[in-house]
Amino acid sequence: MFRNGIIFESHDIGPHLQWLTHFSRHLAEGIWYPRWLADTNYGYGSPDFVFYPPGVYYIGSLIKLTGIDIQKTVALLFLLASLLAGFSCYVYGRNKWGKKVALLAALAYMTSPYVVLNIYQRAALPETFAVALFPLGLFLTDQAFGKPKWRIGLALFFTVLSLTHAPSLLLYTIFWFLYVICFLLKYSWKAIVMTIGSGMVGLGIASFYLLPAVLEKNLVNVNSMRKVAGGFQGNLIWTPVSWANGFMRNQITDIFTYQLLIIIVLIIIIFFCCRQEPKKMKEAILWLIFLGTLSFLMTYPSVKIWQSSRTLQMVQFPWRLMGMFSFGVVAMLAIAINRVLNSKSQLKLILSLILAVIFLANAGYSYNLSRTLSGFNNPGNLQKAALNPKYKSEDFFNVIKLALDEKEISKLQGRVEYLLLTPEGVAAKPLLDQPPVSIVQGKGLIEVDQWSSYNRIFSVSATEDTNLKIGTFYYPAWRLYVNNLPYPMIVSNDGTIELKLNPGDYTVRLFYSWTYPFLVGMITSIISIIILGIYWYKFT
Repeated sequence: MFRNGIIFESHDIGPHLQWLTHFSRHLAEGIWYPRWLADTNYGYGSPDFVFYPPGVYYIGSLIKLTGIDIQKTVALLFLLASLLAGFSCYVYGRNKWGKKVALLAALAYMTSPYVVLNIYQRAALPETFAVALFPLGLFLTDQAFGKPKWRIGLALFFTVLSLTHAPSLLLYTIFWFLYVICFLLKYSWKAIVMTIGSGMVGLGIASFYLLPAVLEKNLVNVNSMRKVAGGFQGNLIWTPVSWANGFMRNQITDIFTYQLLIIIVLIIIIFFCCRQEPKKMKEAILWLIFLGTLSFLMTYPSVKIWQSSRTLQMVQFPWRLMGMFSFGVVAMLAIAINRVLNSKSQLKLILSLILAVIFLANAGYSYNLSRTLSGFNNPGNLQKAALNPKYKSEDFFNVIKLALDEKEISKLQGRVEYLLLTPEGVAAKPLLDQPPVSIVQGKGLIEVDQWSSYNRIFSVSATEDTNLKIGTFYYPAWRLYVNNLPYPMIVSNDGTIELKLNPGDYTVRLFYSWTYPFLVGMITSIISIIILGIYWYKFT
Protein backbone atom coordinates (compact mmCIF):
# COMPACT_ATOMS: atom_id res chain seq x y z
CA MET A 1 0.00 0.00 0.00
CA PHE A 2 2.90 2.37 0.69
CA ARG A 3 4.67 1.45 -2.56
CA ASN A 4 1.67 1.55 -4.90
CA GLY A 5 -0.45 4.00 -2.90
CA ILE A 6 -3.96 3.57 -1.54
CA ILE A 7 -6.22 1.20 -3.46
CA PHE A 8 -8.36 3.49 -5.60
CA GLU A 9 -10.78 0.67 -6.40
CA SER A 10 -11.66 0.29 -2.71
CA HIS A 11 -15.36 0.82 -2.06
CA ASP A 12 -15.29 3.59 0.56
CA ILE A 13 -11.93 5.22 -0.05
CA GLY A 14 -13.50 8.35 -1.57
CA PRO A 15 -15.65 9.31 1.46
CA HIS A 16 -12.78 8.68 3.90
CA LEU A 17 -10.45 10.88 1.86
CA GLN A 18 -13.07 13.64 1.82
CA TRP A 19 -13.85 13.35 5.53
CA LEU A 20 -10.20 13.39 6.53
CA THR A 21 -9.51 16.45 4.38
CA HIS A 22 -12.50 18.39 5.73
CA PHE A 23 -11.89 17.31 9.32
CA SER A 24 -8.18 18.17 9.36
CA ARG A 25 -8.86 21.51 7.69
CA HIS A 26 -11.39 22.50 10.35
CA LEU A 27 -9.03 21.41 13.13
CA ALA A 28 -6.35 23.63 11.61
CA GLU A 29 -8.86 26.50 11.76
CA GLY A 30 -9.10 26.03 15.53
CA ILE A 31 -12.41 24.13 15.60
CA TRP A 32 -11.76 21.48 18.27
CA TYR A 33 -14.67 19.23 17.25
CA PRO A 34 -15.69 19.73 13.60
CA ARG A 35 -19.24 18.45 13.65
CA TRP A 36 -20.30 20.50 10.61
CA LEU A 37 -18.27 20.08 7.40
CA ALA A 38 -18.64 23.50 5.83
CA ASP A 39 -17.07 22.83 2.41
CA THR A 40 -18.90 19.65 1.53
CA ASN A 41 -21.99 19.54 -0.72
CA TYR A 42 -20.52 22.33 -2.90
CA GLY A 43 -20.31 24.61 0.14
CA TYR A 44 -23.83 24.01 1.46
CA GLY A 45 -22.31 22.01 4.32
CA SER A 46 -23.31 18.83 6.12
CA PRO A 47 -23.45 17.63 9.77
CA ASP A 48 -21.52 14.42 8.98
CA PHE A 49 -19.60 14.29 12.26
CA VAL A 50 -22.68 14.83 14.34
CA PHE A 51 -23.50 11.26 13.30
CA TYR A 52 -20.19 9.68 12.27
CA PRO A 53 -17.64 8.95 15.04
CA PRO A 54 -14.63 11.30 14.81
CA GLY A 55 -11.95 9.21 16.56
CA VAL A 56 -10.03 7.88 13.55
CA TYR A 57 -10.08 11.31 11.88
CA TYR A 58 -8.43 12.93 14.91
CA ILE A 59 -5.59 10.40 14.54
CA GLY A 60 -5.42 10.98 10.80
CA SER A 61 -5.37 14.75 11.26
CA LEU A 62 -2.45 14.49 13.70
CA ILE A 63 -0.53 12.40 11.16
CA LYS A 64 -1.39 14.83 8.39
CA LEU A 65 -0.14 17.80 10.45
CA THR A 66 3.36 16.28 10.30
CA GLY A 67 3.44 17.05 6.59
CA ILE A 68 2.48 13.61 5.23
CA ASP A 69 0.11 13.89 2.26
CA ILE A 70 -3.44 12.63 2.59
CA GLN A 71 -2.90 9.50 0.51
CA LYS A 72 0.00 8.26 2.65
CA THR A 73 -1.90 9.33 5.78
CA VAL A 74 -4.74 6.96 4.89
CA ALA A 75 -2.25 4.18 4.11
CA LEU A 76 -0.57 4.76 7.49
CA LEU A 77 -3.95 4.66 9.25
CA PHE A 78 -4.68 1.26 7.74
CA LEU A 79 -1.23 0.08 8.79
CA LEU A 80 -1.87 1.27 12.35
CA ALA A 81 -5.23 -0.54 12.38
CA SER A 82 -3.55 -3.75 11.27
CA LEU A 83 -0.83 -3.44 13.94
CA LEU A 84 -3.47 -2.64 16.55
CA ALA A 85 -5.30 -5.85 15.64
CA GLY A 86 -2.14 -7.84 16.26
CA PHE A 87 -1.34 -6.05 19.52
CA SER A 88 -4.91 -6.40 20.80
CA CYS A 89 -5.03 -10.12 20.02
CA TYR A 90 -1.61 -10.70 21.60
CA VAL A 91 -2.58 -8.91 24.81
CA TYR A 92 -5.70 -11.06 25.08
CA GLY A 93 -3.96 -14.34 24.31
CA ARG A 94 -0.63 -14.22 26.14
CA ASN A 95 -2.09 -15.20 29.52
CA LYS A 96 -4.49 -17.74 28.03
CA TRP A 97 -2.30 -19.58 25.52
CA GLY A 98 1.25 -18.45 26.29
CA LYS A 99 3.36 -15.83 24.55
CA LYS A 100 4.41 -17.90 21.52
CA VAL A 101 0.91 -19.06 20.69
CA ALA A 102 -0.44 -15.56 21.33
CA LEU A 103 2.08 -14.18 18.84
CA LEU A 104 0.93 -16.66 16.19
CA ALA A 105 -2.69 -15.80 16.98
CA ALA A 106 -1.89 -12.10 16.61
CA LEU A 107 -0.35 -12.68 13.18
CA ALA A 108 -3.34 -14.83 12.18
CA TYR A 109 -5.75 -12.08 13.25
CA MET A 110 -3.83 -9.43 11.31
CA THR A 111 -4.03 -11.60 8.18
CA SER A 112 -7.54 -12.93 8.70
CA PRO A 113 -9.52 -12.60 5.43
CA TYR A 114 -12.16 -10.19 6.72
CA VAL A 115 -9.61 -7.79 8.23
CA VAL A 116 -7.62 -7.83 4.98
CA LEU A 117 -10.79 -7.38 2.91
CA ASN A 118 -11.75 -4.37 5.06
CA ILE A 119 -8.38 -2.77 4.41
CA TYR A 120 -7.80 -3.44 0.72
CA GLN A 121 -11.19 -3.84 -0.93
CA ARG A 122 -13.80 -2.27 1.33
CA ALA A 123 -11.54 0.53 2.66
CA ALA A 124 -13.63 0.34 5.85
CA LEU A 125 -11.22 2.50 7.84
CA PRO A 126 -13.09 3.07 11.15
CA GLU A 127 -14.57 -0.45 11.12
CA THR A 128 -11.07 -1.92 10.76
CA PHE A 129 -9.98 -0.02 13.87
CA ALA A 130 -13.09 -1.25 15.72
CA VAL A 131 -12.44 -4.88 14.71
CA ALA A 132 -8.85 -4.44 15.89
CA LEU A 133 -10.09 -3.33 19.32
CA PHE A 134 -12.43 -6.29 19.96
CA PRO A 135 -9.89 -8.63 21.65
CA LEU A 136 -8.59 -5.82 23.85
CA GLY A 137 -12.12 -5.18 25.12
CA LEU A 138 -12.49 -8.86 25.99
CA PHE A 139 -9.17 -8.82 27.85
CA LEU A 140 -10.15 -5.75 29.88
CA THR A 141 -13.52 -7.31 30.69
CA ASP A 142 -11.92 -10.52 31.99
CA GLN A 143 -9.56 -8.48 34.14
CA ALA A 144 -12.32 -6.18 35.41
CA PHE A 145 -14.26 -9.03 37.06
CA GLY A 146 -11.65 -9.59 39.75
CA LYS A 147 -9.48 -6.46 39.69
CA PRO A 148 -11.38 -3.19 40.19
CA LYS A 149 -8.61 -0.99 38.77
CA TRP A 150 -9.05 -2.62 35.37
CA ARG A 151 -12.60 -1.26 35.21
CA ILE A 152 -11.06 2.13 34.48
CA GLY A 153 -9.44 0.67 31.36
CA LEU A 154 -12.73 -0.99 30.40
CA ALA A 155 -14.55 2.35 30.64
CA LEU A 156 -11.93 4.01 28.44
CA PHE A 157 -12.20 1.13 25.97
CA PHE A 158 -15.93 1.75 25.50
CA THR A 159 -15.26 5.46 25.06
CA VAL A 160 -12.72 4.75 22.33
CA LEU A 161 -14.96 2.19 20.61
CA SER A 162 -17.89 4.64 20.72
CA LEU A 163 -15.78 7.24 18.93
CA THR A 164 -14.52 4.74 16.34
CA HIS A 165 -17.45 3.00 14.62
CA ALA A 166 -21.12 3.10 15.58
CA PRO A 167 -22.38 -0.20 14.02
CA SER A 168 -19.48 -2.11 15.59
CA LEU A 169 -20.26 -0.48 18.95
CA LEU A 170 -23.88 -1.65 18.79
CA LEU A 171 -23.03 -5.23 17.84
CA TYR A 172 -20.14 -5.54 20.28
CA THR A 173 -22.11 -4.07 23.18
CA ILE A 174 -24.94 -6.59 22.71
CA PHE A 175 -22.57 -9.57 22.81
CA TRP A 176 -20.44 -8.02 25.55
CA PHE A 177 -23.48 -7.63 27.81
CA LEU A 178 -24.47 -11.28 27.27
CA TYR A 179 -20.86 -12.33 27.89
CA VAL A 180 -20.74 -10.46 31.21
CA ILE A 181 -24.09 -11.87 32.36
CA CYS A 182 -22.81 -15.41 31.78
CA PHE A 183 -20.20 -14.85 34.52
CA LEU A 184 -22.89 -14.62 37.21
CA LEU A 185 -22.13 -18.29 37.88
CA LYS A 186 -18.46 -17.51 38.58
CA TYR A 187 -18.37 -14.01 40.14
CA SER A 188 -20.56 -12.14 42.62
CA TRP A 189 -23.45 -10.05 41.37
CA LYS A 190 -21.62 -6.96 42.66
CA ALA A 191 -18.61 -7.65 40.43
CA ILE A 192 -20.93 -8.15 37.45
CA VAL A 193 -22.86 -4.93 38.14
CA MET A 194 -19.65 -2.92 38.61
CA THR A 195 -18.22 -4.30 35.36
CA ILE A 196 -21.36 -3.39 33.44
CA GLY A 197 -21.36 0.00 35.16
CA SER A 198 -17.80 0.59 33.95
CA GLY A 199 -18.92 0.05 30.38
CA MET A 200 -21.81 2.44 30.89
CA VAL A 201 -19.45 5.10 32.26
CA GLY A 202 -17.38 4.71 29.10
CA LEU A 203 -20.47 5.27 26.99
CA GLY A 204 -21.30 8.25 29.19
CA ILE A 205 -17.92 9.84 28.48
CA ALA A 206 -18.71 9.55 24.77
CA SER A 207 -22.16 11.16 25.25
CA PHE A 208 -21.02 14.39 23.57
CA TYR A 209 -21.08 12.33 20.38
CA LEU A 210 -23.65 9.61 21.14
CA LEU A 211 -26.57 11.77 22.32
CA PRO A 212 -26.68 14.13 19.32
CA ALA A 213 -26.15 11.18 16.97
CA VAL A 214 -29.26 9.51 18.39
CA LEU A 215 -31.49 12.53 19.11
CA GLU A 216 -30.81 14.52 15.93
CA LYS A 217 -30.97 11.73 13.37
CA ASN A 218 -34.52 12.73 12.36
CA LEU A 219 -33.02 15.87 10.79
CA VAL A 220 -31.05 14.02 8.12
CA ASN A 221 -31.54 11.32 5.52
CA VAL A 222 -30.03 8.65 7.77
CA ASN A 223 -32.90 6.18 7.23
CA SER A 224 -31.60 5.66 3.70
CA MET A 225 -28.84 3.55 5.28
CA ARG A 226 -31.34 0.74 5.78
CA LYS A 227 -31.68 0.37 2.00
CA VAL A 228 -27.99 0.33 1.04
CA ALA A 229 -27.07 -2.56 -1.28
CA GLY A 230 -30.44 -4.25 -0.84
CA GLY A 231 -30.80 -3.61 2.88
CA PHE A 232 -30.20 -6.14 5.63
CA GLN A 233 -32.19 -8.86 3.83
CA GLY A 234 -30.06 -8.56 0.72
CA ASN A 235 -26.90 -8.79 2.82
CA LEU A 236 -27.68 -11.91 4.81
CA ILE A 237 -25.33 -14.72 3.81
CA TRP A 238 -27.04 -17.38 1.65
CA THR A 239 -30.03 -15.10 1.16
CA PRO A 240 -32.42 -16.25 -1.60
CA VAL A 241 -33.69 -12.75 -2.47
CA SER A 242 -33.15 -11.60 -6.04
CA TRP A 243 -31.67 -8.21 -5.09
CA ALA A 244 -28.88 -9.73 -2.97
CA ASN A 245 -25.69 -7.70 -2.91
CA GLY A 246 -23.27 -9.19 -5.44
CA PHE A 247 -20.26 -8.14 -3.40
CA MET A 248 -21.64 -9.84 -0.31
CA ARG A 249 -22.58 -12.97 -2.24
CA ASN A 250 -19.20 -13.37 -3.91
CA GLN A 251 -16.70 -12.12 -1.34
CA ILE A 252 -18.19 -12.36 2.13
CA THR A 253 -19.95 -15.68 1.47
CA ASP A 254 -16.72 -17.21 0.21
CA ILE A 255 -14.81 -16.01 3.28
CA PHE A 256 -17.56 -17.21 5.62
CA THR A 257 -17.69 -20.66 4.00
CA TYR A 258 -13.91 -20.92 4.12
CA GLN A 259 -13.90 -19.99 7.81
CA LEU A 260 -16.60 -22.58 8.56
CA LEU A 261 -14.45 -25.30 7.00
CA ILE A 262 -11.52 -24.16 9.14
CA ILE A 263 -13.68 -24.33 12.28
CA ILE A 264 -14.66 -27.93 11.47
CA VAL A 265 -11.02 -28.93 10.99
CA LEU A 266 -9.98 -27.16 14.21
CA ILE A 267 -12.73 -28.83 16.24
CA ILE A 268 -11.62 -32.23 14.98
CA ILE A 269 -8.01 -31.48 15.95
CA ILE A 270 -8.96 -30.17 19.39
CA PHE A 271 -11.26 -33.14 20.05
CA PHE A 272 -8.53 -35.56 18.99
CA CYS A 273 -5.98 -33.92 21.30
CA CYS A 274 -8.37 -33.69 24.26
CA ARG A 275 -10.16 -37.02 23.92
CA GLN A 276 -8.47 -38.32 27.05
CA GLU A 277 -9.16 -35.12 29.01
CA PRO A 278 -12.66 -33.85 28.11
CA LYS A 279 -12.38 -30.92 30.54
CA LYS A 280 -9.85 -29.28 28.22
CA MET A 281 -12.60 -29.10 25.57
CA LYS A 282 -14.55 -26.53 27.62
CA GLU A 283 -12.84 -23.41 26.22
CA ALA A 284 -13.23 -24.61 22.64
CA ILE A 285 -16.91 -25.49 23.19
CA LEU A 286 -17.65 -22.00 24.53
CA TRP A 287 -16.00 -20.43 21.49
CA LEU A 288 -17.93 -22.83 19.25
CA ILE A 289 -21.23 -21.71 20.79
CA PHE A 290 -20.20 -18.08 20.21
CA LEU A 291 -19.27 -18.78 16.57
CA GLY A 292 -22.49 -20.72 16.04
CA THR A 293 -24.55 -17.78 17.32
CA LEU A 294 -22.73 -15.36 15.03
CA SER A 295 -23.15 -17.75 12.09
CA PHE A 296 -26.89 -17.89 12.66
CA LEU A 297 -27.21 -14.08 12.86
CA MET A 298 -25.23 -13.57 9.64
CA THR A 299 -27.23 -16.07 7.58
CA TYR A 300 -30.74 -16.00 6.15
CA PRO A 301 -32.50 -18.08 8.89
CA SER A 302 -32.11 -15.06 11.22
CA VAL A 303 -34.11 -12.77 8.93
CA LYS A 304 -36.99 -12.45 11.43
CA ILE A 305 -34.64 -11.11 14.11
CA TRP A 306 -33.38 -8.38 11.78
CA GLN A 307 -36.91 -7.56 10.64
CA SER A 308 -38.02 -7.05 14.24
CA SER A 309 -35.49 -4.30 15.07
CA ARG A 310 -35.10 -1.06 13.11
CA THR A 311 -32.09 -0.28 15.31
CA LEU A 312 -30.32 -3.47 14.21
CA GLN A 313 -31.13 -2.62 10.61
CA MET A 314 -28.99 0.51 10.93
CA VAL A 315 -26.01 -1.85 11.02
CA GLN A 316 -26.77 -2.21 7.27
CA PHE A 317 -24.83 -5.44 6.73
CA PRO A 318 -25.40 -8.41 9.07
CA TRP A 319 -22.02 -9.71 7.92
CA ARG A 320 -20.35 -6.92 9.91
CA LEU A 321 -20.41 -9.61 12.60
CA MET A 322 -17.53 -11.15 10.63
CA GLY A 323 -15.18 -8.99 12.72
CA MET A 324 -16.05 -10.84 15.94
CA PHE A 325 -16.41 -14.07 13.99
CA SER A 326 -12.84 -13.74 12.68
CA PHE A 327 -11.51 -13.29 16.19
CA GLY A 328 -13.44 -16.37 17.29
CA VAL A 329 -11.83 -18.42 14.50
CA VAL A 330 -8.38 -17.14 15.55
CA ALA A 331 -9.15 -18.11 19.16
CA MET A 332 -10.05 -21.62 17.99
CA LEU A 333 -6.81 -21.76 15.99
CA ALA A 334 -4.82 -20.70 19.08
CA ILE A 335 -6.52 -23.34 21.23
CA ALA A 336 -5.76 -25.99 18.60
CA ILE A 337 -2.09 -24.93 18.38
CA ASN A 338 -1.82 -24.98 22.16
CA ARG A 339 -3.37 -28.44 22.42
CA VAL A 340 -1.17 -29.86 19.63
CA LEU A 341 2.03 -28.44 21.13
CA ASN A 342 1.17 -30.07 24.47
CA SER A 343 0.06 -33.32 22.87
CA LYS A 344 2.09 -36.54 23.07
CA SER A 345 0.30 -38.08 20.11
CA GLN A 346 2.28 -39.72 17.32
CA LEU A 347 0.27 -37.61 14.89
CA LYS A 348 1.62 -34.38 16.40
CA LEU A 349 3.70 -33.59 13.32
CA ILE A 350 0.80 -34.13 10.91
CA LEU A 351 -1.54 -32.02 13.04
CA SER A 352 1.09 -29.28 13.21
CA LEU A 353 1.39 -29.29 9.42
CA ILE A 354 -2.39 -28.96 9.06
CA LEU A 355 -2.39 -25.95 11.40
CA ALA A 356 0.53 -24.45 9.46
CA VAL A 357 -1.45 -24.79 6.22
CA ILE A 358 -4.42 -22.99 7.82
CA PHE A 359 -2.16 -20.23 9.09
CA LEU A 360 -0.40 -19.77 5.74
CA ALA A 361 -3.72 -19.82 3.84
CA ASN A 362 -4.79 -16.70 5.73
CA ALA A 363 -1.49 -15.00 4.97
CA GLY A 364 -1.76 -16.11 1.33
CA TYR A 365 -5.17 -14.48 0.98
CA SER A 366 -3.74 -11.24 2.36
CA TYR A 367 -0.78 -11.35 -0.01
CA ASN A 368 -2.84 -12.14 -3.11
CA LEU A 369 -5.45 -9.48 -2.44
CA SER A 370 -2.82 -6.81 -1.82
CA ARG A 371 -0.99 -7.73 -5.05
CA THR A 372 -4.00 -7.91 -7.36
CA LEU A 373 -5.66 -4.61 -6.48
CA SER A 374 -4.32 -1.46 -8.16
CA GLY A 375 -2.64 1.33 -6.23
CA PHE A 376 -2.87 5.02 -7.01
CA ASN A 377 0.88 5.59 -7.40
CA ASN A 378 1.23 3.27 -10.36
CA PRO A 379 0.90 5.33 -13.58
CA GLY A 380 -0.08 2.26 -15.60
CA ASN A 381 -2.94 1.59 -13.24
CA LEU A 382 -4.12 5.19 -13.51
CA GLN A 383 -4.10 5.05 -17.30
CA LYS A 384 -6.11 1.84 -17.30
CA ALA A 385 -8.59 3.31 -14.83
CA ALA A 386 -9.07 6.43 -16.95
CA LEU A 387 -10.08 4.21 -19.89
CA ASN A 388 -12.32 1.92 -17.86
CA PRO A 389 -16.02 2.54 -18.75
CA LYS A 390 -17.00 1.71 -15.17
CA TYR A 391 -15.16 4.75 -13.86
CA LYS A 392 -16.41 7.05 -16.61
CA SER A 393 -20.06 6.14 -16.06
CA GLU A 394 -19.94 6.44 -12.27
CA ASP A 395 -17.40 9.28 -12.17
CA PHE A 396 -15.66 7.21 -9.51
CA PHE A 397 -12.15 7.90 -10.70
CA ASN A 398 -12.66 11.67 -10.86
CA VAL A 399 -14.11 11.68 -7.33
CA ILE A 400 -10.92 10.08 -6.02
CA LYS A 401 -8.74 12.55 -7.93
CA LEU A 402 -10.69 15.53 -6.55
CA ALA A 403 -10.63 14.06 -3.04
CA LEU A 404 -6.85 13.86 -3.21
CA ASP A 405 -6.65 17.49 -4.36
CA GLU A 406 -7.56 19.47 -1.26
CA LYS A 407 -8.07 22.67 -3.27
CA GLU A 408 -10.82 21.04 -5.34
CA ILE A 409 -12.60 19.06 -2.63
CA SER A 410 -15.43 21.60 -2.25
CA LYS A 411 -16.60 20.51 -5.72
CA LEU A 412 -17.70 17.16 -4.31
CA GLN A 413 -21.08 16.22 -2.89
CA GLY A 414 -21.26 14.68 0.59
CA ARG A 415 -22.77 11.42 1.77
CA VAL A 416 -26.42 10.88 0.90
CA GLU A 417 -27.33 9.62 4.38
CA TYR A 418 -26.27 12.91 6.00
CA LEU A 419 -28.12 15.23 3.64
CA LEU A 420 -30.48 17.52 5.55
CA LEU A 421 -34.20 16.94 5.14
CA THR A 422 -36.28 19.71 3.60
CA PRO A 423 -39.58 20.84 5.20
CA GLU A 424 -41.28 18.26 2.93
CA GLY A 425 -39.17 15.51 4.48
CA VAL A 426 -37.03 14.70 1.43
CA ALA A 427 -33.26 14.87 1.15
CA ALA A 428 -32.00 18.32 0.14
CA LYS A 429 -30.13 18.60 -3.17
CA PRO A 430 -27.12 20.94 -3.26
CA LEU A 431 -26.41 22.89 -6.45
CA LEU A 432 -22.96 23.52 -7.86
CA ASP A 433 -21.49 27.05 -8.21
CA GLN A 434 -24.09 28.92 -6.15
CA PRO A 435 -23.28 32.28 -4.46
CA PRO A 436 -22.92 32.32 -0.65
CA VAL A 437 -25.80 34.85 -0.36
CA SER A 438 -28.40 35.76 -2.99
CA ILE A 439 -31.57 37.86 -3.25
CA VAL A 440 -34.70 35.79 -3.83
CA GLN A 441 -37.12 38.72 -3.83
CA GLY A 442 -36.69 42.47 -3.54
CA LYS A 443 -33.70 44.76 -4.14
CA GLY A 444 -30.53 45.49 -2.25
CA LEU A 445 -26.75 45.33 -2.17
CA ILE A 446 -24.85 42.50 -0.45
CA GLU A 447 -21.24 42.65 0.65
CA VAL A 448 -19.60 39.60 2.24
CA ASP A 449 -17.27 40.71 5.05
CA GLN A 450 -16.26 37.26 6.35
CA TRP A 451 -17.10 33.75 5.20
CA SER A 452 -15.33 31.14 7.31
CA SER A 453 -16.43 27.61 8.07
CA TYR A 454 -18.37 28.35 11.27
CA ASN A 455 -18.77 32.12 11.14
CA ARG A 456 -20.27 34.17 8.26
CA ILE A 457 -20.75 37.95 8.31
CA PHE A 458 -22.19 40.07 5.50
CA SER A 459 -23.73 43.53 5.07
CA VAL A 460 -27.06 44.20 3.39
CA SER A 461 -28.47 47.51 2.12
CA ALA A 462 -32.10 46.80 1.24
CA THR A 463 -34.07 49.40 -0.72
CA GLU A 464 -37.36 47.49 -0.33
CA ASP A 465 -38.69 44.39 1.42
CA THR A 466 -36.11 41.73 0.60
CA ASN A 467 -35.87 37.97 0.96
CA LEU A 468 -32.32 36.59 1.14
CA LYS A 469 -31.15 33.03 0.68
CA ILE A 470 -27.94 31.92 2.37
CA GLY A 471 -26.17 29.10 0.54
CA THR A 472 -26.00 26.94 3.65
CA PHE A 473 -28.22 24.06 4.66
CA TYR A 474 -30.28 24.74 7.78
CA TYR A 475 -29.36 22.93 11.00
CA PRO A 476 -30.50 23.78 14.55
CA ALA A 477 -26.92 24.58 15.54
CA TRP A 478 -26.86 27.64 13.28
CA ARG A 479 -27.59 30.98 14.97
CA LEU A 480 -28.62 34.09 13.04
CA TYR A 481 -28.04 37.63 14.34
CA VAL A 482 -29.04 40.83 12.56
CA ASN A 483 -27.50 44.04 13.90
CA ASN A 484 -26.30 42.07 16.95
CA LEU A 485 -29.78 40.81 17.83
CA PRO A 486 -31.15 37.24 17.43
CA TYR A 487 -33.19 36.95 14.24
CA PRO A 488 -35.62 34.22 13.08
CA MET A 489 -34.45 31.89 10.33
CA ILE A 490 -36.71 30.47 7.64
CA VAL A 491 -36.04 27.05 6.15
CA SER A 492 -36.56 27.28 2.40
CA ASN A 493 -38.04 24.51 0.27
CA ASP A 494 -34.55 23.39 -0.79
CA GLY A 495 -33.33 23.13 2.80
CA THR A 496 -31.24 26.31 2.84
CA ILE A 497 -31.58 29.29 5.22
CA GLU A 498 -33.70 32.32 4.28
CA LEU A 499 -34.35 35.61 6.07
CA LYS A 500 -36.67 38.52 5.39
CA LEU A 501 -35.51 42.12 5.79
CA ASN A 502 -37.32 45.43 5.61
CA PRO A 503 -35.71 48.40 3.84
CA GLY A 504 -32.56 49.52 5.66
CA ASP A 505 -28.93 48.72 6.37
CA TYR A 506 -28.04 45.52 8.22
CA THR A 507 -25.08 43.55 9.44
CA VAL A 508 -25.95 39.86 9.37
CA ARG A 509 -23.99 37.22 11.27
CA LEU A 510 -24.53 33.47 10.93
CA PHE A 511 -22.49 31.20 13.19
CA TYR A 512 -22.47 27.53 14.17
CA SER A 513 -23.11 26.81 17.86
CA TRP A 514 -24.34 23.99 20.12
CA THR A 515 -27.63 22.16 19.88
CA TYR A 516 -29.48 21.14 23.04
CA PRO A 517 -28.65 17.41 22.62
CA PHE A 518 -24.97 18.35 22.26
CA LEU A 519 -25.16 20.50 25.40
CA VAL A 520 -26.77 17.65 27.36
CA GLY A 521 -24.19 15.28 25.92
CA MET A 522 -21.33 17.51 27.05
CA ILE A 523 -22.77 17.72 30.57
CA THR A 524 -23.19 13.92 30.66
CA SER A 525 -19.62 13.45 29.43
CA ILE A 526 -18.24 15.75 32.14
CA ILE A 527 -20.23 13.97 34.87
CA SER A 528 -18.99 10.59 33.57
CA ILE A 529 -15.38 11.80 33.59
CA ILE A 530 -15.81 12.95 37.21
CA ILE A 531 -17.21 9.50 38.13
CA LEU A 532 -14.23 7.84 36.44
CA GLY A 533 -11.88 10.20 38.26
CA ILE A 534 -13.41 9.27 41.62
CA TYR A 535 -13.07 5.61 40.73
CA TRP A 536 -9.43 6.18 39.73
CA TYR A 537 -8.70 7.91 43.03
CA LYS A 538 -10.36 5.10 45.01
CA PHE A 539 -8.72 2.08 43.36
CA THR A 540 -5.24 3.30 42.34
